[in-house]
Amino acid sequence: MPSRRHVLASLGLLVMSGCLDGRDGDSAAANGRDDWPLPGFDAADTSYNPAPVGPRSEASERWRRTVPQPTGRPVVAGGRVYLPTLGGLRTFALDGSSGWSLDPVEGRSTAWPTGPAVHDGTVYVGTDDGRSLLALDAASGDESWRVDVGDVSVSPVPDHDWGTVFVGTRSGTVARVDADTGEVAWTASVFGAVTSLATSGDIVYVGTEAGELYALFDGDGLWRRKLPGSVVDVVLGNGGPVYATTFGGGTFELADGRHAGRTRWHVEAGPATDSLVLTDDTVYGADGGGLVAMNRHGGGRQWSHRGSFAAGMAGAGDTLYVGGESGVSAYRLDGGVGVGDLRLNARRWHTDVGGSVVRGLAVADDSVFVPVGGTSDSEAAFVALGPL
Repeated sequence: MPSRRHVLASLGLLVMSGCLDGRDGDSAAANGRDDWPLPGFDAADTSYNPAPVGPRSEASERWRRTVPQPTGRPVVAGGRVYLPTLGGLRTFALDGSSGWSLDPVEGRSTAWPTGPAVHDGTVYVGTDDGRSLLALDAASGDESWRVDVGDVSVSPVPDHDWGTVFVGTRSGTVARVDADTGEVAWTASVFGAVTSLATSGDIVYVGTEAGELYALFDGDGLWRRKLPGSVVDVVLGNGGPVYATTFGGGTFELADGRHAGRTRWHVEAGPATDSLVLTDDTVYGADGGGLVAMNRHGGGRQWSHRGSFAAGMAGAGDTLYVGGESGVSAYRLDGGVGVGDLRLNARRWHTDVGGSVVRGLAVADDSVFVPVGGTSDSEAAFVALGPL
């Protein structure tokens, strides 16, 4: 017989199921804002804003700034843009003017901050330099609190009302931390470095480098599933399913609740980029071979497009934004006109950004924010693309 704790967790999941897919009270669309407040947009990590907040027909460069090598995906919130880099966390106004920065600790020339989570004037960011988890004032960058939970390996994600944030570490610790005070509510150990987090209410779903996927409630395991490859991304769907993409092992839809991680469908050749994009009907992924749209109801491929993509994708409205070696492309979510892989007008536009897109994209303020990797011949850059 299931315990009272497990029953309460399952009931919580059912209550929250209508609040996923970027439609919860914390989403930019629901609040009428034009933000991308988490690296994966929302706590469910869907990387999709239902509001049409990005350029659709054409795009050109609004501004470009030279930055140290990006280490995570950008975030846009409250009129500021945040980019984690080897030189620390850098901030910019929407017009590209520089703001405050979180620099490496004294004695170190580099840092490896996570993409931040931003809410109500506070920036939550993880580090691997002893500062661990920090809460910073969004206006000034001043430190509000810090807590040592270990070397943080993934971006913080909130619970349903931002009362706490969850973080994961390179040593396999998951911690729940009070968002106002930094007090640790609980910690749990998982197998392998934490690579992805997503939350539904008070339940946190954890993917690891060792190929493990966990559902945790109040520090205890609800279920655990071994997958055939390191977990690259975990995304939560409306109504309870869990989506996981792995390095070399494909993409899975897993049942939740009483079915305890059972496979609903599996696409062996599924994508393994930094993120999936999840809408009501479709799971989008990409890799070095191309872009794939998979039907959520059965896992069949809806359409695909050849190309080489590596950075985390982003969706907004009816458009999917994908970065690759040659720049940024925007695609229609429905794949354009056609049947299967025979498509016309799937791509809306393409813009060269002078290098390979790395880490991932953010879409806000009618713009796409693009980290560009540096090479021996060129410096890393941060680029904003807007409509012509």
